[in-house]
Amino acid sequence: MACKSDTSKEVDPHTAATMLRDHKVGLVEVSMYDDPGKDKMRRCFDWMIRAIYRDRCEHSLSYLPYTRS
Repeated sequence: MACKSDTSKEVDPHTAATMLRDHKVGLVEVSMYDDPGKDKMRRCFDWMIRAIYRDRCEHSLSYLPYTRS
């Protein structure tokens, strides 16, 4: 995840998204200046935290020893 606080767009978002697609990475453009942008930012962070949590849970379960009941 990358955060950028510039108000002017130095890089075209469409061009950046096209480049990122080659690496199977997404791009979400948000704004801190209006409510919809703030909501989108919150949802992005929520998704990222949940994805990290899911990944860690899946990996920790693979290390548990197998026991038969």
